[in-house]
Amino acid sequence: MTDEPSNLLKTFKSDVQLARAVKSLFIQCRSPCSTPVQRINELREFLAEALPLFVNLTTFRSDHRIATIKLIETTLYHNSGGYSMGIPINLENVRTLELFGADYIYKYNYILRLPQLRRVLLHSMKIIDLDGDDRAYPDDWGWMSHTIKELEIHQGFRTWNSSPYRLWSNSLQALSRSMPALSYLRLFHQECTFYPRQSRHLLGFFRPQLRNSLRRLAVEDGRIDRRHPELGYNYLAEDVSILEDITASSLEYLSIDLHTLFTRIHHVGLAEAIHAVSLPPSLRHLRLRHTEVNDMSSVGNTSTLFNWNPEMAVQELARKCLLLSKIDLELRLLRNPDYAMLERYKTAFASQGIRFNTLIHECPAQRRTSIICYRAA
Repeated sequence: MTDEPSNLLKTFKSDVQLARAVKSLFIQCRSPCSTPVQRINELREFLAEALPLFVNLTTFRSDHRIATIKLIETTLYHNSGGYSMGIPINLENVRTLELFGADYIYKYNYILRLPQLRRVLLHSMKIIDLDGDDRAYPDDWGWMSHTIKELEIHQGFRTWNSSPYRLWSNSLQALSRSMPALSYLRLFHQECTFYPRQSRHLLGFFRPQLRNSLRRLAVEDGRIDRRHPELGYNYLAEDVSILEDITASSLEYLSIDLHTLFTRIHHVGLAEAIHAVSLPPSLRHLRLRHTEVNDMSSVGNTSTLFNWNPEMAVQELARKCLLLSKIDLELRLLRNPDYAMLERYKTAFASQGIRFNTLIHECPAQRRTSIICYRAA
């Protein structure tokens, strides 16, 4: 956004051809809590008048609440008839949509019925139902979009609640049913209360896609990018059946933070970890991330992760994934890595025609300096 949205709006109003040439709109703001009311009102006014002018818009990106609300109003609301629950007639050229999801997507799901929509990214999604609101929502929205191929769900921040967790089960089920043709799914969370069992339960809503159309899957945890990762236990019941669905899938790309699927892996070697991930035979590119923490909660030290014969790890992979050609291993360490062991793995995988890349993040035990990132030779 410009510092003077009113001036920008005047420009678009005076030059219709310029407005028609706009293909992408990216609105980046500070958090709603820190954005002055005056700036919020300016943003609201800009979107209300500018969006109808951008008839050839293909990409709308913003993680701001006001931007999402105004897009919903512009697309679904009509002065003469209230909110429309049919296929939106505005912004029909939009193919990529990034929104502040929260529970707005559950309430106004018809915004996802844009006829050419292909990629959806939902920021700050409400996954944990703290107040039981989801019981009032349907588990089927009554429509499907076969054009949406890519979905990213970014969960929000910490929820301060120690009681057993409920998911927005009805709404998540409805979201999944509305997108039967997904080929790419990414689950990314920064929630300090979101642990391995919750990851499996969330992925479980997308079983139909996993069994049919899905080709690329990423289950990633933003918390391991922080200086003080908090990796712990769960409140939901254990559910490992989703691992069997991964094995039976036709995935070609899989990106997994190991601790998101396993409550404890500190006592296993890499070959056992690979076996536990339940890799599908169709896999071509595997990306694993592992973090080392001070405590021994859900993830342990990396030295035990590599306490395994590299040749056995290669044999296990070669047996299960005949098409595999690339492995990316990202390690976040509290101490210096065992470079000799990494080289053994690299050589062993190279003998099978598999590229084995490592990205290492060294975190000093004192945690007083920035994380140092470099690619191992």
